[in-house]
Amino acid sequence: MSHAISRAVRRQVLDAPDRPERLAIDARLLFAALPPLMIRQLTRWQRIVAGDRLGTEAWRDHVARLDRGRVERTATLAKPPRTDVFHVGSQRLRLAVGPAHAQRFIKENVQAPGGHEPGVVAYLETRLQPDDLFVDIGAHAGYFSCFAGCLGAVVLAVELQPSLVPVIRVNAALNDLWSVHVVNAAVADTSGLTQVFRLDAGPGMQVHGDLARDNPAMWTSVNQDLVPRMTLDGLLTAAGPKPAVIKIDVEGAEARVLRGAAALIARGAGVFVVELHAHLLADFGDRVADVLDAFPSENWMIRRVDIDPPAPITHGEVLALAEADSLGDVNPTLAFEPVAS
Repeated sequence: MSHAISRAVRRQVLDAPDRPERLAIDARLLFAALPPLMIRQLTRWQRIVAGDRLGTEAWRDHVARLDRGRVERTATLAKPPRTDVFHVGSQRLRLAVGPAHAQRFIKENVQAPGGHEPGVVAYLETRLQPDDLFVDIGAHAGYFSCFAGCLGAVVLAVELQPSLVPVIRVNAALNDLWSVHVVNAAVADTSGLTQVFRLDAGPGMQVHGDLARDNPAMWTSVNQDLVPRMTLDGLLTAAGPKPAVIKIDVEGAEARVLRGAAALIARGAGVFVVELHAHLLADFGDRVADVLDAFPSENWMIRRVDIDPPAPITHGEVLALAEADSLGDVNPTLAFEPVAS
């Protein structure tokens, strides 16, 4: 059916005086008047076969998606972002490279020879199935969040830095990933508020271990953003879906995040993929042993996944690797897998 007829039917239905009732009555007529491509999109987005809700909820959601897409691509970055296309595993992604920090990250990491963390990408590709829950703690520009979304996973992208939240949203919109949900928060071992310096948009430059606790000065500072602080146990309760993979990249706060995930770990809730920043743990008053001790060896095995092929690694080998990596040149990524999986 032509676009003109489609617009005419929509105008007739939406302008009716008894709009709610009229929408329900004419739902199928409205749906049938849509162009074929739009029908396919609506069906894919909502997984709808047929029903009286088509005219009310599906159409409203479609309009909302169009509006959100326009907002994410423009207003949040002040202008349409310049984008780049690259491949992650077998997936084709587009990422915004407009903001300086996102552009630097993508150019120096994603598009570097071999790509950004190809071992972790390959590992996630073997672990994530459609409709799995992927939790990305320290999502940065949304690189792994978008990749997981392209695999069909539902994504919870948690990012501390307010300046990066719109970048994640833009990248999700650019790839038509409506299952990527973004939360601006700090994940730690307590709840409350923390502050983020407005100094630099690069990872690891806006927060320090001393700032992860309540600080009275943060209420009067004009150089900091206030960000909610929460625990993983509070974020992912037992009543919610079980995560398939929880990725943690928090620049030295790994042990603090894991202390706030004690209940998740105790019930073997998914795989924890942790980038170990051994040289930064002391900033938070922690040691490598604190990260390892969060996962009892009788219930969890460790696999190093930033190498090809991934390989099991012992506690002793992790400690030796961390001691040799005093400058943070390696930052190994460890997958803690429940023994039963």
